[in-house]
Order: sequence, then structure tokens, then C-alpha cells
Amino acid sequence: MRAVVIDASVVLRWLLLDELDRAPALAIRDRIQAGLLDPSQPPYFPMEVASALVAAARAGRLVPSAVGPLMRSLEAFRLDLMSPSDFASAAVETALELGLRVPDAGYIVCARRTGGTLITADRRLFEAALRAGAAVAHLDELAA
Repeated sequence: MRAVVIDASVVLRWLLLDELDRAPALAIRDRIQAGLLDPSQPPYFPMEVASALVAAARAGRLVPSAVGPLMRSLEAFRLDLMSPSDFASAAVETALELGLRVPDAGYIVCARRTGGTLITADRRLFEAALRAGAAVAHLDELAA
């Protein structure tokens, strides 16, 4: 089983039906379900996804009553969350070093700590992870 870190940009592509590039994200989801990928996530990951789903509901992209079931479907994956112990300080240092938001830097910290490959649809995060020497794959590359 391959260790990976999946950022919220990928997960939102499989949860939100109006995303244009869902196929590669759904393929990642299917590989997790099949036990081919072993995802570890930053400790704040569920809250980041929940926040994005609430924002999508407020923007009219989905009905508000769908947010809870979507979060429960994500929770059913039982994604391994990293220990919050010293995680925030490491994410802050990485954010300052790479010019990222702290939550984005946390994905790089998670990938470094687990030895996993960060999978993202966020081009800026992808480029920063490359600069940091983290193993990273962009969702577009996985679709090719």
C-alpha cells in the first residue's frame, strides 16, 4: 500500500458534483477504497473540508442539507489524522519558508513526516512542495 497525503482540493473534486475535473479525483478515491493507497492527513483536514463544503452551500453549489451527509461519507473513509503534537509550529515554519497559507504548508509537513506523496490539484501548493523537496503529484498529471 502506497502512503499518500490527499489535500482538500482533491477531496472536494470527488464530493462536489459540479467540479469539471472529477474523474482523476474519483480514481484516487477508488484506489483508497480498494486499499491501494494509505492516506494520512493533517489534523485539521476534516475542518478544512467542512469549511469548503459550507462555503459551497452558501454559494449555491449544493443544498445545505447535503453538507452533513457529504462529511459523513468522508468520515467513513477513516482517514488517518496526524497527531496535532507540534504540528502547528512545523506548519508555521514551513508556511514562512515557502510563502504558503499555514493549512497548505501543513500538507507538506504531513507528507514529510509520513514519507508519503502529496496529491494536490492546487498548482501553487504543488510548486511549493517541489521547492521543498517533498514527494508530490498534481492531479492533472495523474489523469494523463
